[in-house]
Amino acid sequence: WTTNYDSHAFTSSDIGTKTVTVSYTEPSSTSVTTVTKTTTYSITVAYPPLNSIYTSYTSGEGVDRYVPGDTFHSVAVYATWGYGANTLVTSSCVFSISGVTLTPGSSTVSGTGTQTVNVSYTDPLSGGTKTTTYPIYLYSLDTLSISSYPTYSVIGGTSFGLGTTFTSSGLVLSGTYSYSGYPDIVRSYSSGFSLSSPNMMFLGEQSVIASYGGKTVSYDINITNFGKASGVTDAQQANAMATYVLNLNACNLSSDDVSLMVEEYGYMTAGAKALFDAMCDGDGLVYTGTGAKDRYDYIFYQDEDDENQNEQFHGFPQKASTETIVGSFGALLILVCFGVVGYAMIRGKKHA
Repeated sequence: WTTNYDSHAFTSSDIGTKTVTVSYTEPSSTSVTTVTKTTTYSITVAYPPLNSIYTSYTSGEGVDRYVPGDTFHSVAVYATWGYGANTLVTSSCVFSISGVTLTPGSSTVSGTGTQTVNVSYTDPLSGGTKTTTYPIYLYSLDTLSISSYPTYSVIGGTSFGLGTTFTSSGLVLSGTYSYSGYPDIVRSYSSGFSLSSPNMMFLGEQSVIASYGGKTVSYDINITNFGKASGVTDAQQANAMATYVLNLNACNLSSDDVSLMVEEYGYMTAGAKALFDAMCDGDGLVYTGTGAKDRYDYIFYQDEDDENQNEQFHGFPQKASTETIVGSFGALLILVCFGVVGYAMIRGKKHA
């Protein structure tokens, strides 16, 4: 026997009373004529009423705990009906926060603190809609640190050549996020942060500041005459060396400072050395850097008598509390710190 509804999938258009026709055909034989008989009965097509929806999840990171910028993920949502088993309807639900629809797996969350996720589900048969909500917790960035230093950094062990292009390749930041009562969340960032712009024409160490999420962290880079960019002129290199020497603390000069000065001078081109040596000739400051006289209370001074270290230098009082002889790097530099006044003099004597 068969019916007129065999293999039929009922839809909302079938809702109501339907007549089912049952047909039975007697098998044919050589002695009996084939006979088909039918009968009918009524059925009612209806849908179970949608009672409610609810969420079911285990609290955790990426479920109801996020940091700003994380991708939103839905939680499981079930529907309850007037009769029959509850059914999973997550994929048919709409998720939103403050009226903004979120697409699970692609939308990102923002802000901090507790936020309410609104969930709605519409029954495709009845057209009825039910809603529910659940909270998510947006963590705040507490601390920012460096988890991996660039190769071109003091800790990374590689210096930049004077005038070369700055790179932060290899820099990875680590952000620790916190929310009261919950374990911290740590995120790593190899991009998306901003960096200060170092002066690549400044010899010696300087700090680069990385900023992310309102927090900052810094690391040091070193710039040396060794491996300078091909476009750096002798004059630029000489001026950079002068600035480097002038920035040293003559009142607290260490042996490392002396060694680095000698080393940096050795890396200079012959033309740059000649210009730098000329800066140390004669009375007064010859350094041509912009605003040099305004920025530094220093004097380049040359005296033919190396041993005459107690003479008056341009009328400054002889109150030397520290006197350091800085070795030879084409010019003998004698740095004298005047205790109260705080002037440092660089006195160059060319060697034959």
